[in-house]
Amino acid sequence: KKKDLLIICDKGNERVVQWSRQNQTSPEIIISKIECNGVTIDNDGDIYVSEEETHSVKRLKQGETKVTTVAGGNGCGYNSDQLNNPAYIFVDKQYSIYVCNFKYGRVTKWIKDAKEGIIVTEKQNPDDSISWWDYPSGMAIDHFGNVYVSEINQNRIVRWSEKSEEGYVVMYGGNGQRPPDLFRGPGAISFDREGNLYVADNFLHRIVKIDVDVN
Repeated sequence: KKKDLLIICDKGNERVVQWSRQNQTSPEIIISKIECNGVTIDNDGDIYVSEEETHSVKRLKQGETKVTTVAGGNGCGYNSDQLNNPAYIFVDKQYSIYVCNFKYGRVTKWIKDAKEGIIVTEKQNPDDSISWWDYPSGMAIDHFGNVYVSEINQNRIVRWSEKSEEGYVVMYGGNGQRPPDLFRGPGAISFDREGNLYVADNFLHRIVKIDVDVN
């Protein structure tokens, strides 16, 4: 952010590139030969990438050229040291890594330098509409450490707190035909510094801003 760069996960070309917003006309490849699903940056400017092939999260530190595995990488599975198709990732101020699997409803938290993840939430009882979720389309963490997951199939955004065993539906979408229907098919989500939640609306092709009540 400080260098005014865009870091892009270019999955189709199996690479992560950076673009300068000032004067660069072509991207610079910073990580090659990687089937990236998602990318994020921590407060130090280190880059984290979720990789489909190795079911892992890798980190590229500032000034270095070699990536290291910081979560998963022990095959595809559901053990505490494994990931299953990791997609959405987030790094908090304590450098804990949150990972949301794409094909299996689970979010895990990997404390800095940990070899195993802690389950924050995962799909459970199919008779419980909130705890049963699959194919998440986005993940974000607020300033309080609450985990938000968007679900495109169920057209909703669900929140989990670290101390709670149950999720809470923040908002359901609609068909997009009326003003109260803020979204239809939520995708990527993100918070700003004021705690507002931004949602990428896949079917209505727009970005929606939501004032979230955390109480």
